[in-house]
Amino acid sequence: MIIARLSYMDPNQPIVPPTSQLPKFLSNSKSLLTVIGLLIILPVLVVAVESVQRIFPKAAEVLVPEKVLLSSNSYPFTSGMEIPLGSTLPAYFSAQAIDSNGNNITSSITYVWGISSTDSVGNLQPDPNLPIATFTPSKNIGLGNIWVRAYNSYGTAMTSLKVCVGLPCQSTPVAYDPYSLTDGQKELVLEIHS
Repeated sequence: MIIARLSYMDPNQPIVPPTSQLPKFLSNSKSLLTVIGLLIILPVLVVAVESVQRIFPKAAEVLVPEKVLLSSNSYPFTSGMEIPLGSTLPAYFSAQAIDSNGNNITSSITYVWGISSTDSVGNLQPDPNLPIATFTPSKNIGLGNIWVRAYNSYGTAMTSLKVCVGLPCQSTPVAYDPYSLTDGQKELVLEIHS
C-alpha cells in the first residue's frame, strides 16, 4: 500500500531552499565568503613564512668551548714534548676547540697562542688566520710551556704542553703563562709537574 502525502502550499509564501544541505555556519553569505577568503589566503601565508625561514634561518646553536685539543705530528709527546739539544726541526701544532658534547667548534672561535720558558727554548709563531702555530727550538737547554686559549663570546678553554729542550720532561719545573694574560704581556710563573 502506498500512501501519498500531499501538503498545501500557500502561493503567497516564498519558497525557501532547505538549509540542511550546508553546514549551519555556512548558511549565510558572510560566513561563506570568510571561509573562501581563508582558503585563498592560507596557502599564500604558508609560502611567505617558508620564504622568510629560508632568508633568515634559525639562530645557530650556542657552542661553548669546554676544552682545546692540541696536536702535533712533528715530535711525539705524552707528558711533554722532548726535543733533542741542537735540533732545529720545527714543530707544527694545531688546536681544536671542543664543546661539552664533544663537537668541534669550527666557526666564531678565536685562538691565542703563547709560550713561556725559563731559558728561551724557542720561538712560537702562530698563524693569524688559522688555529695553527710553528715552534722553532733554540739551541739552549731549557724548559717551556706552549699554551693555546680558544674563546668566543660564550666561553673560554685552554690547554698547554710542556716543552723540554735537551732535558727529559718528567718531574721538571715548567714555566707557565696563565690564559688571563693578553698577547703583549709576558709573565713567568713556575709550576712543578710531577
